[in-house]
Amino acid sequence: MNKNRVAKKAAVVGLSMALVAGQTLPEVAMLATAKEAKKDSKKTTNEDTKISKQESVYVNLDATGKASDITVTDWIKNVGVMSSLKDVSELEDISNIKGDETFKQNGDSLVWDADNKDIYYQGKINKELPVTMEITYKLDGKEIEPDELLGKSGKLEMTFNYTNNVQKTVKVDGKKEKVNVPFAMITGAILPVENFANVDIDNGKIMSDADRTMVVGLALPGLEESLDLSDKMKDDIDIPSSFTITADVTDFEMGPTFTIATSELFNDFDSNDIDAVNKLKDSMDDLKDASKKLVDGTEDLADGVGTLKSKTGEFSDGIDTLNNGIGQLNTGAGTLENGVKDYTNGANTLSGGISKLAGAVKQLPSKFSTLAGGITSAKSGADKLVSNTGKLKDGMGSVNSGIDTVHGALSQIQAGMGNISSALTQSATAMQKSIEADTVLLKTLESTLEQLPEEQKAVVQEQMKALQTNIATQTEILKQLSGSETSKQLKLANFAIDQLVKTTGKGGELKEGATAVENGIGQVQEGQKSLQSGLGQIKSGVDSLTGSNSKMNELTSAVEQLDAGGKKLSKNSSTLVNGAGAITSATSKLAAGGNKLSDGKNKLIDGIDKLADGSNELKDGMAEFDRDGISKLYNIVNDDLDKMLNRLDAISAAGNKYKSFAGIDKDMTGTVKFIMETEEIKK
Repeated sequence: MNKNRVAKKAAVVGLSMALVAGQTLPEVAMLATAKEAKKDSKKTTNEDTKISKQESVYVNLDATGKASDITVTDWIKNVGVMSSLKDVSELEDISNIKGDETFKQNGDSLVWDADNKDIYYQGKINKELPVTMEITYKLDGKEIEPDELLGKSGKLEMTFNYTNNVQKTVKVDGKKEKVNVPFAMITGAILPVENFANVDIDNGKIMSDADRTMVVGLALPGLEESLDLSDKMKDDIDIPSSFTITADVTDFEMGPTFTIATSELFNDFDSNDIDAVNKLKDSMDDLKDASKKLVDGTEDLADGVGTLKSKTGEFSDGIDTLNNGIGQLNTGAGTLENGVKDYTNGANTLSGGISKLAGAVKQLPSKFSTLAGGITSAKSGADKLVSNTGKLKDGMGSVNSGIDTVHGALSQIQAGMGNISSALTQSATAMQKSIEADTVLLKTLESTLEQLPEEQKAVVQEQMKALQTNIATQTEILKQLSGSETSKQLKLANFAIDQLVKTTGKGGELKEGATAVENGIGQVQEGQKSLQSGLGQIKSGVDSLTGSNSKMNELTSAVEQLDAGGKKLSKNSSTLVNGAGAITSATSKLAAGGNKLSDGKNKLIDGIDKLADGSNELKDGMAEFDRDGISKLYNIVNDDLDKMLNRLDAISAAGNKYKSFAGIDKDMTGTVKFIMETEEIKK
């Protein structure tokens, strides 16, 4: 809204409120004379010894505001006990309207035979009014005569324009000047709602009920010129000399308008009330200071909002970071919940294992006793095994030695095959010895076989088979040598000897087997010694455990405590699972809230942008208001107020000088009001 227009309208309202109240209806205007008579009958005039005249001028106007008939009613208040009253009047056709008192007339001079009474009389006059009215009409933007407007519909503009025609010479700052008599024009109309809608007025007031709209307009014609306002003040203060009514009309028709005109607006004004002026100036100082603070405050606000706007990027990034963190927290909470479930499952398993361990630990003492007995038996057997293995090794040494002997003998037999016939007896003897030696070796092997480990038995058994084969072969040879077919069998014997030499010699199967058995027995002995030593250490350890009952009791007690703790851990697992579930639920809600916060972030940023724009507009508007409104008003009060007060004193004097329209005696005081009625526009 235009600030000047606000200031202007405020000035109009301030000047008109006292006049508008109680005078909006035409019926009130028509009864004004009677009411004033009743009211003033209880008062005295400014000078108790003077006669006063109260005058009411009734004007009939056509629809354009042109006067067609003027009737004046005068009331002469006879304050003394005067039987004769002098009067002046320009009226024609004068008649007493409230008594039978008579008068004598000489031109404009009248002498009433009052008989100590008040005089009420009436007459006609043909004279220019102090304020004339012009009413113009526009329908849909085009001027139209009122008689052509009847029955039309459209957008109506009805303007009431007033012209002040009366001036008085008064003193202004010690100099004589002419100023307009200060008339206030108050016009009222009743507009039926079936013909008028969307009614508005630029200088006035509207009141409505269900059936009609009452419009009151105000004008102060000539006052602006009388005040001689500076151009600066004219921009700030609008004193209207007209008003315009607008409305949407349907099938146009309207009743009469009523106007009250009075020059008493400033009758009681007195610029000598310096205290009020000083208070006004002090108030303007306070207002200017407050306005300056408002300007500074709006600038600070705009700066603060600007800073806030510049931080929205950081705020947005922070919200995004927060939302990402919430998402990670939510994911972590889910992982935690799964981990807690795995943990509780493991805790339950651990608790069960500890319970089993506790049961097993309780059985350890008896098991250790059994173990100790078994270890003792094992060590005893190991000792015997070591002893027998030594004997086996010695026997294998003899076997090896016997094989060497056999090999030597076979070699000799082989060397003496050329002289076989002469050496048969010696060969048979030697062979018999060989058979005997093999038999001894075989028996030796048989006696030690059961004491050998299974893997060594197989080797020895192979050697025993070889010995048995050798014995059988030599026995057969011996039979052949002693038989009749000895010579026939010499070749066979020679072949057999060759085979035996190979078997018992180095690289032969028998020799190699015996050597392998002997070496294997040595390795077995080394292993048996290690076994024997280890069993001794185990036996010492087991003896130590079985002998330490106090330590076993401590172990049992500790395991029992561990078992109890495991059961508590398993029992509290459900609480931990529930807590983890609650955390997951809460972080899910937090994540949902984070999403809403992220969504609301953009709205907040938009709001901050709008706030920044609004704060800048407020700052600019406040600066403009301070510059064009408060500062100007301050200057008016401090620079132009004294001048205006002086002119208002002069205008008040002009108003007080205007006592009558139709005439008044110089020794009378008087007041006058005008009641104007326009003709209706109806079918």
